Amino acid sequence: MCGIVGFVSRRGAAPIDVARLARMRDTLLHRGPDGAGLQIFDGGRAGLAHRRLSILDLSPRAAQPMADPSGRYWVTFNGEIYNFRELRTELEAHGHTFRSDGDTEVLVAAYAEWGEACVERLRGMWAFAIWDEKEKTLFCSRDRFGIKPFYYYDDGDLFVFASEIRAILAGGRPAPEPCPSSLAAYLATPAVVDGLEETFFQGVRRLPPAHALTISPAGTRRRRYWDLDLAAVEGGSRPERELRDRLDAAVRSHLVSDVPVGVALSGGLDSTSVLVLATRATGPGLPVYSSWYPYRFWDERRWTERVVEQCEAEATYLQPTPEGFLETLPRIIWHLEEPPLLHGVYSRWCVAERASRDVTVLLSGQGSDELLAGYTRYDVLLQRDYLARGRLLRFAREFRSAASRWGVVQAAKVLRQDLGVGDPEPDFALGERLRDVSPPQRRAPGIDPRNPVNALNRRLYYDITCHPLPQLLRYDDKLIMAHSVECRVPFLDHPLAEFAFSLPPWVKIRDGWRKLALRRAMDGDLPKQVQWRRGKRPFGMPYDEWLSGPLLPEIASRILEGPAVQDGWLDLAAVERTVKCPAPAEANPLRTQSIVRWLWLTAWLESHGALTDRRNAAAPLARRWARSGEARPRE
Repeated sequence: MCGIVGFVSRRGAAPIDVARLARMRDTLLHRGPDGAGLQIFDGGRAGLAHRRLSILDLSPRAAQPMADPSGRYWVTFNGEIYNFRELRTELEAHGHTFRSDGDTEVLVAAYAEWGEACVERLRGMWAFAIWDEKEKTLFCSRDRFGIKPFYYYDDGDLFVFASEIRAILAGGRPAPEPCPSSLAAYLATPAVVDGLEETFFQGVRRLPPAHALTISPAGTRRRRYWDLDLAAVEGGSRPERELRDRLDAAVRSHLVSDVPVGVALSGGLDSTSVLVLATRATGPGLPVYSSWYPYRFWDERRWTERVVEQCEAEATYLQPTPEGFLETLPRIIWHLEEPPLLHGVYSRWCVAERASRDVTVLLSGQGSDELLAGYTRYDVLLQRDYLARGRLLRFAREFRSAASRWGVVQAAKVLRQDLGVGDPEPDFALGERLRDVSPPQRRAPGIDPRNPVNALNRRLYYDITCHPLPQLLRYDDKLIMAHSVECRVPFLDHPLAEFAFSLPPWVKIRDGWRKLALRRAMDGDLPKQVQWRRGKRPFGMPYDEWLSGPLLPEIASRILEGPAVQDGWLDLAAVERTVKCPAPAEANPLRTQSIVRWLWLTAWLESHGALTDRRNAAAPLARRWARSGEARPRE
């Protein structure tokens, strides 16, 4: 929706004047091309700024920063509050009046009425800051799943926040130096960076999802206001029916907009469900955007065309090319601000770039895999649960289903490793050492999240809070907002998400069918080929095919001649062996992911020239990981 910026100086100085705050704000022009605002408070010791992407109430009445009628509370806000009409009615009953027709004024009135507890009433995605002119306090909050970004810098004297890191750096503090621990983790494993608070810039941090932060003369206070409950088990007698009703309500609420809305479509269950329900709410003719590649393994068109025909949607198919990827790489990394951890980045970029010609809002199916157990690794965790509970018949049925797809030897090998007999999955193991993934607030008495009978929910919680969902949401926000388009994710509507997460494991996976609850919930609505499709490829890119062709020499040259190698982040000999060896006859995930990650790191260092001539303590560790084969195969 927008870009937000602001600061508070605790010790009476005015380190950021109007001109500098405006420069910081305008680094976010792509996030808000429709308008700009700025307000200074307390004699220059605090300020809020805003870049506007108009979605609801396109009139000047909805401009930000916005004050309540008393002039005491001021807000800068990025996101959407989907229940703002219900909240408005409730607030009007308390005597509040409104001049605009959007959600921003409802948000500031909610804070005036309920204080910090207002966030618990909000249904949506957001990052915002509210200045209390009377108490000289700044209240900041980020939505429950971290759909919208909130970065900040705090040295005890100056607190600065923004939607993107570049806006903070434009304020002059901190210096744009790399964070050694984040770079070291990036070269070791993709699992432990975006789920943590550190960024790739020293001193710049993320406010975690579901957290609120208060900056006041008395100090800084942070609290978590919401969490998923590992102990909750719901479902009732007809869980699939309730799941469908909740998803339908979420999609309808996410369609509220005063500008055109489209759908990012793959050939999978999640985005197809979103499109079908959106079409039921709006009628045929919704614009949809999908990427495809001329390789059978990556070609989704035979699936997307079925639902496009059923929904009578206006489809646009895009074919990203390796040449376009290399040409666009500097722009992508500039907008991402940090090297990416997952594939599919360029596909997302192409979809957003094309969609921006027609729409300002794009619906996505993100979040379903992590809530409803859509990844292949979840099969084994369910088997583990059944073994631990002595349900041998159920275990045998699930193992037989896995063996029919993978072969008995491979199914047994995977199960053996997951039971701890072999090496555990490296990313998950390292992530757990660096972060306690059990909920800190709502651990029910008598429930130990580390007990093997809770293996599936424990892993789902990790995937939602640490990896991969935080990365996926970050990419969707930054790559789509780069083109001044807002991304919405109905599956992460929190009442729906809480219900989906709490469904019993056997409702989510049964007889080898993952996301079974959603498949059954959408029965009669989806094309059968999509509803019961097996072997859906994760949203990604054909790097293996590209690295088997003419793209490899250019990529190898960029890496070997770039700052990642030249400045000692990577070991030259190890990189040369990897990029110059002949491509194997079959896909080699370890080799491919190593090369792709090195390329992103090189592009990131090049995009921040001030960093390329600085070595630091992480470089020797990075070189050691490069020699030992730092990248791990991922699903």
